[in-house]
Amino acid sequence: MSHSEDHIVLLAPLTGPVVPLENVPDPVFSGGMFGDGIGIDPLEGRLVAPCDGVVTHLARTGHAVTLASAEGAEILLHIGIDTVGLNGKGFAPMVEQGAHVHAGDVLIEFDQDQIALNAPSLVSVIAIANSDAFEVIERAPAGPVKAGETPLLVLRARDGVNTEAVREASAAQVETEARRQITLTHAGGLHARPAARAREAARGFDARVEVRYEGRKAAIESVVGLL
Repeated sequence: MSHSEDHIVLLAPLTGPVVPLENVPDPVFSGGMFGDGIGIDPLEGRLVAPCDGVVTHLARTGHAVTLASAEGAEILLHIGIDTVGLNGKGFAPMVEQGAHVHAGDVLIEFDQDQIALNAPSLVSVIAIANSDAFEVIERAPAGPVKAGETPLLVLRARDGVNTEAVREASAAQVETEARRQITLTHAGGLHARPAARAREAARGFDARVEVRYEGRKAAIESVVGLL
């Protein structure tokens, strides 16, 4: 892969064959609800950092982690499908939330056999949670990739307007407002898949939507904020 200085190269975080996003056996991921990306069917139980960055979210069940690159790309690394239901069994996080990591650092170790026996699939997803700001311009072809070595995705910041500024400007022009409150409930909490579904559900509204919980709040457009 050739790239220039304004591109972000993500190395494979797992070792194994590439799985195109549309072939990932989960409609939330394969449909791009969480963002553009790619899958890997892991052959080794080690998830490493695809780039230098900060751990912005570590799932309490240890099955997923989100990194923020220096450029602001939000990268979700999700081991297996429906693995939140394992409640941490088989996962051993090697870093803490807020940690600064370098490309190739081990983030999570996991027991492939235990997960394969108890989850629908081991296929893992690398998704760009803020795909509205960063686009995938190159991706690894079919075939095997090696954790910490093989270039997997190349990202580029999208050209365009500051959407938040546009939203705030348009909101300022509205003289009246209507508010409505609903309750989001999900047994496993707002982990990656339900967070992506919540964002998708709100996309059709011409409204500013926030999720509030125990004094904290996040815009529904930010899946990482919801996590």
